Amino acid sequence: MALQKYPHRLILENRLEALAQINPWLERGWNEYELPNESLFEVALCIYEATANIIMYAYQVPDGYSKAPEPIARVIEISLILHDDAIEIKIQDDGYDFNPLMTPERKVAQTISEASLSGRGIPLLRGFSDKLSYQRSGGYNQLSIIKSLKVRVASPQ
Repeated sequence: MALQKYPHRLILENRLEALAQINPWLERGWNEYELPNESLFEVALCIYEATANIIMYAYQVPDGYSKAPEPIARVIEISLILHDDAIEIKIQDDGYDFNPLMTPERKVAQTISEASLSGRGIPLLRGFSDKLSYQRSGGYNQLSIIKSLKVRVASPQ
């Protein structure tokens, strides 16, 4: 998987209204890279889900913490990076450290009363991506989502 030189980047404010900027940005990058349309929905869903979770939860004081973090910028940076046979989405924020990969697998609800509307985002990321990785570095959460492409893509000019 060779890395391309020119990732597309989007910087979002930490507010739900900023989610509206994702689709136009993603479509521009998708079209410029001439990527197969059958993967666009899954990638978009992963980006929306991860970003919405950051906006809603990254700056809330989690159990075991005594105060809110001193945020660096409270912005979210999303990068779209083209590889020879995959697309990589990197999402970075400066909220509380949270590794979504450490979240246990959900049990399948057997009844409606056991079902929950929340907690579906991380299983969605696991299901629609081919590889997930996380690291905490320099006060930032960094999530990488890789989606394999069915066709080899041409390098951007």
